[in-house]
Amino acid sequence: MISKTGFIFPGQGSQVPGMGLDIFKNHPAAKDIFDQADEIFGSKLSEICFSASCDILQRTDIAQPAMLTVSAAICAILKQNSLFPDLIAGHSLGEYSALVCSEVLDFATAFKLVKLRGKLMAKAGEKFPGTMVAVVGSNKKELEEECMNFSNDNSVVIANYNGPQQLVISGTLEAIERFSALMVSKGKRVIPLNVSGAFHSHLMKPALEELVEAIEDTYFHDAKIPIVTNIDSAITTEGKKFKEKLKWQLISPVLWEDCVNCMIEQRVSNFVEIGPQKVLSKLVKRLFYY
Repeated sequence: MISKTGFIFPGQGSQVPGMGLDIFKNHPAAKDIFDQADEIFGSKLSEICFSASCDILQRTDIAQPAMLTVSAAICAILKQNSLFPDLIAGHSLGEYSALVCSEVLDFATAFKLVKLRGKLMAKAGEKFPGTMVAVVGSNKKELEEECMNFSNDNSVVIANYNGPQQLVISGTLEAIERFSALMVSKGKRVIPLNVSGAFHSHLMKPALEELVEAIEDTYFHDAKIPIVTNIDSAITTEGKKFKEKLKWQLISPVLWEDCVNCMIEQRVSNFVEIGPQKVLSKLVKRLFYY
């Protein structure tokens, strides 16, 4: 049985100070991506990636275009060296990087969408303050029931199904504080995430209208390489389907565990994370040995 290679693209939260500097200095293909980003961003996003503090890089309106740029720059180097995957997936924001890798969108087009997405999500977080926490040690059925029993108004919801024992909850600040205390009292480990809002929940609806309008005005090519999409863990190649799915990604849960399992079913065993850290690689490793 021939094993396949899958590229996986991380989302917001994987950014680190200094990311991309080495490839910027040593690879013209990467420098070209950073130069495009600087021009569209309106200021030196490259300098922010290379020298800004963690606090600056954690800002949603900066983290998102910065992560897209670094992932696209790494991918450009791999393509230049004729290194291509059989299948692709991106986690949340990383789905935009996946679309660039598969040439559904060119980098400049994707960057404009992501720049807008980051700005709108930051504004939504200001309008409806919320946050996210990872809950470790609870299976998805158990945690779904806990969320439903906790409230009937979706004040807390599962935002990321990252693995059988690693789920991420989104909600209002007050609700997340109370829910976290409840989970700790039941012996679960709760890890606060440093984010500016309740991503992948109904609290992001203020960002939806303008982002959907921008997506609707964008042409999506058919994929050169199949992508497993977040909202349904389905292998997708048609441009019009990416457009429809991306419209609702922001308020839908990320089915990452299902995406990875789909790739494994397609005989992907060599997973390559295209980003500055190994966050997704660790999640994949846990799924392999679960």
